[in-house]
Order: sequence, then structure tokens, then C-alpha cells
Amino acid sequence: MVSIPGKWARRISEQLKRYQPSVKRLKDQDANEADTVILVADILSDLFGYDKRDNLTTEYAVRGRFVDIALVEDRKPFAFIEVKAVGTDLKEQHLRQVVDYAANHGVEWVILTNSNIWQVYKVIFGQPIESELVESFELLALNPRSKEDVARLYALSIDGFKRGVLKDQHKQKQIVNRFVIGGILRRPPALQLVRKELRKLDPTLKITEQDILQVLEKEVLKRELLEDPQAKAAQKVLQRLQRKKQRPSKAKQAVVQSNTDSEE
Repeated sequence: MVSIPGKWARRISEQLKRYQPSVKRLKDQDANEADTVILVADILSDLFGYDKRDNLTTEYAVRGRFVDIALVEDRKPFAFIEVKAVGTDLKEQHLRQVVDYAANHGVEWVILTNSNIWQVYKVIFGQPIESELVESFELLALNPRSKEDVARLYALSIDGFKRGVLKDQHKQKQIVNRFVIGGILRRPPALQLVRKELRKLDPTLKITEQDILQVLEKEVLKRELLEDPQAKAAQKVLQRLQRKKQRPSKAKQAVVQSNTDSEE
């Protein structure tokens, strides 16, 4: 869990207690979208620390339409927020709309919220443009005294953004997930380790890594870990990490070059 400065932990805890009744009241009243936008802006300012003058704007235009709320730093947007009425279920079509806005302006982050439910996505600039859910929480379900809940909110604060907390969370989700772990279990180093442990049980066993792989794929791992598109994406992540691991660092290359020059 990320280390949170004391003043931020206190701020988030206090403001969460303050705004939970406001969100509940808005929800009970089934308030409209305009009222929800006002409350979300207040939450962003008081709880998450964004300055309404310098960091928030409702006047950022994309293709002739205004983004509900844009988070900006030095007048440049770094996150677009799509706000729906407090009683509205957040849907895929809402996400597609704000991701489309972000993609057209090179904005990496989008947030979808109805003031109670908050969903934070990382925009993946590829062909096609995609988005990955990094954080999701229900404001009314959070406990102001919970360090874990406060940490989740801190990631979305202006200080958390500046420290790259959400980026770190995204990186961890890319690596620490069932698809990547499933891929690791099917790679030679893991198969060799399992074979070694099995031979400890009975040294006379004639067992190959292929035998172990077949058992893993047919009897241990779920089919989705092998067939889901995310499994292919996980293999790409593993291959990229392997290439990076095998690539010598600049410092190492300099040492090798220095030794070569000395021998000459």
C-alpha cells in the first residue's frame, strides 16, 4: 500500500465523512445530472485537492462539445471526467464517449462517475483505442477510518496523480493478474522447477516438462487463461519483459566496451 502524507490522510478521511451524507441525500432525491456535476466538482476540490480555478474546468471543448469536467495542470488536460446523474447506472456507452474524447486529445486518463460510483480508466493508445479499468469504488461504501479506503481515494487526488500512484497501480495490474501468472506457470523456468520438485518425490520418475505442461493446460488452469484474448496480451507482456531483461544495460555495455578497448 502506498505511503500517504499525514495531511492528505487526514484531509481525505475528514472530507469523506463530510461528503458521504451529501451523496446519499442527492441519491435519495434522484437529482439530475447538472446537480450531480456540481457535487462532483465540490468533491474533487475539497476531498481530492483540485483547485477549482487552476485544475478544474467545465469549458474544455472536444469537437464542438464540452467535456463534463477536465482536470488540468498548466492549462493542459490530464484527465477527462464524464458525470452522469446520481441515479444513473454507468454503462459501456458512457465510457466509450469519454474515451473517444480523451483519445482525440492525447489524454491518458478518464473517470466515469455518478458521484457515488467512481471508475478510473487508463486510455491505451493503439489500434484500436482501448481502456483498462485501474480503480473502482463506491463512495458511500467506503470507511473514513480504513487506511485501505483512504489509500484508494488518495490515488485519485491531485497529489496522488503527481506522484504517479495510478500509473503504478496500472503497471501492477498489467503484471499481477491471473493471465500473466498463468503464462509464467507454462514457461520453461516454472516447468523446470516443478519437474525438480516432482523428482524429489521419486527420483526414478521419467517425467518431462511437456508432461507437466499438458497437465497444467488440461487439468489445472482454467480454459479462459489459455483462450481469452487477455491471455495473448499477457504473453506479449512476458515476452517484452524477457527482452528487457536480456538487453544489457548502458552501464554494462560501457564496461564491456571499455574492456574491449583496453585489450586492443
